[in-house]
Amino acid sequence: MDIQSQDLQSSHKTAEASVNPVSVTTEEDSKIMQQILNEIKELRDDFDAKLKYDDGKQQTIDTLHKELEEHRVGLHYKILRPVFLDLIRLYDDLEKMVEGTMMQTELRAGRTLEDLQLLQSQVEEILQRYGAESFRLDGYFQSSKQKVLKTVETDDITLDNHIARSLRKGFFYENKILR
Repeated sequence: MDIQSQDLQSSHKTAEASVNPVSVTTEEDSKIMQQILNEIKELRDDFDAKLKYDDGKQQTIDTLHKELEEHRVGLHYKILRPVFLDLIRLYDDLEKMVEGTMMQTELRAGRTLEDLQLLQSQVEEILQRYGAESFRLDGYFQSSKQKVLKTVETDDITLDNHIARSLRKGFFYENKILR
């Protein structure tokens, strides 16, 4: 029996030895699996947070776009209304001048010139009110600001490329030439 008990003890030790490595491996696997599950949960939470953020971001974009469209609808009117009102006043003044010219007498002829000069100054005031400034250049021709309508021959070489006569004023707005 002594031999048998030794065999049982040795088989028991062998069983313990073979069980322990398996159980250690199972515990390690369990920890690794738990860590993987935790990381997957973190990724899912991050993904859900990103989706919520994107939804909020899209709602903000949609709201801003809608507000911009609502603003844009009335923008042309807001910008052009004052110009239209000034042009309507100018139209009314022209209408009065036309009516006055139809009933023109000699007294009225002198008044028509004054009316035209007044009209010209009113138009220039309108342009200035909206930031346009007038200019007139004399001297050397500048192709970036002027347009040649006609050239005049001259014998004086010092007058070459100089302005003989300026027909109209030029206008610029924010340092850009309008005319």
